[in-house]
Amino acid sequence: SAMLESLPANHGALIAVGDVTVKGLMDMGIQPDIAFIDGQTKRTELADEYKVNPDQYSVRRTVKNPPSILTPELLDVIQWSLIQEEPVLVEVDGEEDLAPMYLLATAPLGTIIVYGQPRKGVVMRVLDIEAKHRSNRRIKILIRQWHHLPLIGFCWMNLFCTSLRILHLR
Repeated sequence: SAMLESLPANHGALIAVGDVTVKGLMDMGIQPDIAFIDGQTKRTELADEYKVNPDQYSVRRTVKNPPSILTPELLDVIQWSLIQEEPVLVEVDGEEDLAPMYLLATAPLGTIIVYGQPRKGVVMRVLDIEAKHRSNRRIKILIRQWHHLPLIGFCWMNLFCTSLRILHLR
């Protein structure tokens, strides 16, 4: 509640990641413009009374994204959701926990991204250029760690090039 009172008057879309975060906002009467859920919290299935009612969204997509991974398919769904005129619910088969990294790298400046962070609670970010650059650097590090491949001249599953194109860093 205090977090929502601190929202700037003129802000972009409100994006929420995580079932508990999305449900909490909706219980306060706030429907996120884009919501990412996976039916779990801390990798444990949620009881039905704590799940988000998907019928509250007329526009929905499902995407596979395994735990602890950022897939190109998730990036595609994020890009698609950012251009929709109606609120969007993205149901993730797997895990949505790392989606904020893509969102921070790709959403327009001024977008508000709300997500849960272990041992910290709910985090709210008003997207600025520094957050975009920081997220892009973290994505590059993850790609190196996951694939042990040099990044220069290599585009794993089009992920890195897509991130650069979106950020206009080419």
